[in-house]
Parts: sequence; C-alpha cells; structure tokens
Amino acid sequence: MNTIHHNHVAFLHAHLLNTVKMKKLLFLSILFACATVPRAQVPSLQEGIKQLQNENYGAALTTFNAIAKNDPKNGTIYYYIGEVSYQTDAPADAEKAYKKGLTINPQCAECKVGLGKLMLDQNKLAEADEFFESASRLDKKNPEIFAMIGEAYLYNKSLTAIKQSLTFPWPGT
Repeated sequence: MNTIHHNHVAFLHAHLLNTVKMKKLLFLSILFACATVPRAQVPSLQEGIKQLQNENYGAALTTFNAIAKNDPKNGTIYYYIGEVSYQTDAPADAEKAYKKGLTINPQCAECKVGLGKLMLDQNKLAEADEFFESASRLDKKNPEIFAMIGEAYLYNKSLTAIKQSLTFPWPGT
C-alpha cells in the first residue's frame, strides 16, 4: 500500500512539474508572439501634411488625431488639426485647436501663426501682428514660420491686411 501511495505521489509530482513547465512554455510562447507581431504604425506628420495639401481633409484629420493620441504633449500637431478646420471653413474649431496647442506648448510658433491668421480674417490687424511677431521671435531661424505668415497675408482677402503685410518686420528688412 505504501508503494502504491508513493507511486501515486510521484506520478502527481511529475504531472504537476509538467503542468508548470507547460504553463511557462505557453507564457513564453505568447510573450514571444506579442513581441514579434508588428504594432499598428502611427502615421507620419509628413503623410498628414500631404493629405492636407491634397485637400483630403478627412484622412488628414484622422492622421493628425492619431499622432496627437500617440504624442499628447506635441502642441504643434494641434496647429495642423486647426488647419484642417480652418480650410474646411470651421474657424471656431480651428481656434480651439490652435489654443489647445498653445496650452500644451506656449512656445508653439505655428499655433500663434494660426491664431494670427484668424485675426486677419476678422480684420483685427493689430492682434494678428502681435501673433505673427511673437511667432517669428520664437522661431527666428525657421523659414517655414515666415512662409506661413506670408501665406496668411497672401490668402487673406482683405486689402487692408495686404497693405499691413508690407509693414511686417520680415527678416532682412
């Protein structure tokens, strides 16, 4: 009887060890599988900008929102979210996006340009200039900021705004 009991205990012990080994093996297999499965790739900013330039606003907004979700401390992405709203004639949404970008990063020159553009549209030239000058001081060496300011004046339909652009302190003037 003692031998039967001993054999039974030995069998249960061996079975238990095999079960533990199988669980470890299963765990390691799952871990390896998760590590090798490619993660969903976040689209690039350049991809979103290209979509925006091609007037594919829905895709651009989806791209920019995915980037914002992946990098919530990126204030600049809210400039581009605002641009989608601006270009689809939703200035209130554009303003919210630009301001959110500035809340995240008060040094976001692009968001200041966006707000300046909205001020131009409202013929608030002094406020527009404040935003533009602030943006240009924040990023003095970035020609893109000056290009954005130039475009804001160029595409604004106000003749007064166009005249105002002649007095803006452009680099080298």
